[in-house]
Amino acid sequence: MPAAASIQQFVDDELRRCPELAERVHAGTLHALKDPERAALYPSERAHHFALLEALTGRAAAFREAFCDALRRRVAAEMRSAREAAAPARGGALELELVDESRVEVDIEISRAAQVIDSTAEWELRELQTFTSALAGLRHVSAHSLPLRPHTYAGALWDATGAVLANQAQRIVLLRAASAVLADELKRGFAQATARLEAQGVMPSAYRSVKLPPGSVPGRGARAGASALQSLLGEISPSRAAAGAPGGTVAGHTIAGGTAAAPVQAAQIAALVSRLFRAFAADDRVGADARDVIAALQDPVLRLVLADGSALHDLDHPVWQLLDRIARIGEDYAPGDARQRRLLAACTPLAAQLAAADVPTAAMVRRALAAIDAEADALWQERLAAAQPAIAQLARVEQREVLQHRLAERLAEQTASRSVPPAVRRFLAGPWARVIAQAMVEHGEAHARTQAFVRAVDDLLWSLDVPPEPASRQKLLALLPSLLGTLRSGMASIALPDAERDAVLDELLAVHTEALRGRAAGDTRAPGAADVVQRLRDELRADEPPPRPFGDSVIDVASMETVPAEFLPTGIDDGHVPADTFAVGQMRRMFVGGRWTRVQLLWRSERGQYLLLADDTDARTTHSMTRRALERLQAARLVQPLPPSSLVQRTIEKLTTQVSLQ
Repeated sequence: MPAAASIQQFVDDELRRCPELAERVHAGTLHALKDPERAALYPSERAHHFALLEALTGRAAAFREAFCDALRRRVAAEMRSAREAAAPARGGALELELVDESRVEVDIEISRAAQVIDSTAEWELRELQTFTSALAGLRHVSAHSLPLRPHTYAGALWDATGAVLANQAQRIVLLRAASAVLADELKRGFAQATARLEAQGVMPSAYRSVKLPPGSVPGRGARAGASALQSLLGEISPSRAAAGAPGGTVAGHTIAGGTAAAPVQAAQIAALVSRLFRAFAADDRVGADARDVIAALQDPVLRLVLADGSALHDLDHPVWQLLDRIARIGEDYAPGDARQRRLLAACTPLAAQLAAADVPTAAMVRRALAAIDAEADALWQERLAAAQPAIAQLARVEQREVLQHRLAERLAEQTASRSVPPAVRRFLAGPWARVIAQAMVEHGEAHARTQAFVRAVDDLLWSLDVPPEPASRQKLLALLPSLLGTLRSGMASIALPDAERDAVLDELLAVHTEALRGRAAGDTRAPGAADVVQRLRDELRADEPPPRPFGDSVIDVASMETVPAEFLPTGIDDGHVPADTFAVGQMRRMFVGGRWTRVQLLWRSERGQYLLLADDTDARTTHSMTRRALERLQAARLVQPLPPSSLVQRTIEKLTTQVSLQ
């Protein structure tokens, strides 16, 4: 059976057991919550204890269905990611995923739940991975061979909490309580899955074992690697080297300095290069396509090293950098990824050019490196161009926040000396400042819509302190329809929640009703002041929802989580920067969207408040992130530098170990 089919069959079998797992987790969590000490809730979480019990009781079916549906969806996404990466890039705009502090809190909690599972079921999980690696056709164990990973289960558990609770704080408490129960269940489940695979006759893959010779120090760097390369050259005996060297092909070459290489020394170099390339071909971390390109470089590398002895003394030599660069292309992308194919397609003619040269030089290799970098930069520029709509939108959002902050300060000063109800004062300095700022960014300061929103401030403040003359009351009566219409239009433009909108309008109803009570006592035909104001409010209710702003853009500001509508900016701090500042183009490993992924910084806003990150596992997905959200992830250690990777360095260390143990 093909490896992919074997893994799929195993996953399907495990997913069929999901309903029983979910029921046990639900029952175990409910039982734990009935005993507060066993639930191990923090004092701040105990206030939610009754709400959690009430939500879980009698909701086993909803919890089970949500957990299983989420697990199937997340596992399918894990298994589909490689296939989608291998497919040609689809047209259309980038998919933008917005990440703010609220979303980051969820990711942090999912990460913690995954850590609980990993630490509780560590041994069973590692043993299961030896069997799933064998199912995947791998010689050595790989954690990626198992789509049912701790963070996948943790993410499904978070989704299941949403089936019984709506409040995010309560869902987080429930996730913490249920994660320990899920971890215990998975500890047994992983062990049972391993036993089933073993009973089917599956032979587990082996872990890579690294035996270090006495006194050796791992991770010695490029200078130590070059020294090890010299040591390897010395360990190859002349007779063995001569026997393994291509006859008659190396004796005439010269070593750096211009002197002809002795036949034995040249044979030793040839044998060393041959051993290096055999080890390159056996490196599982490098994809098969990249290994083919590297194999084509064996002869030109040998001729270059014979002609340029400095390559044996410096692992920063361009020839080793070229091999590492090609290997990294094979490591960084899934097999068959369209970006990998494009980069390797650029490498293939470069390898042929080096092979065709009589004596390849370091300068020729540097030109090959520059050509690969140029192709990688072209990929970068294409992705940056595709992200321009999102970048422009985020730039407008930041501009709006700056304007909103300045307008809020001015409106606060304008109302400070007036008798304004507190609710109205907060409305003007908060949501209405956002209304004006958005109109300025969207339409410009001189636009009629923007000017109407600005004039509404003066009209509103006047309506709150109407002079007692009858003429003033008549003016107020004539002003209210347009004023209330403008206020409603502005509130709709920022999608102000109904509760906030009604609270402000109710406050104005009371004030305007009092102002209109000065009618002549004998005028019985006129309705009451409260009836007048209420009728005006009812007449102005929109018959259809207002058009959503920025409807044709990648981001809809009205629904953006990146800029929570309920919070007023407290200012723009230009001096503060994240602890681990990205440079544009740099890559990091980040836990976002409930999973670990590699991201690359595409763009940072002018004031540094917003970042646009490209998801390296999916050419069409980007993450818009606030600076504070990034700092929160960093504080939780969910942003990490990419681990160093050098094919040449690790191969030399491996060969050095083999020679020392012979």
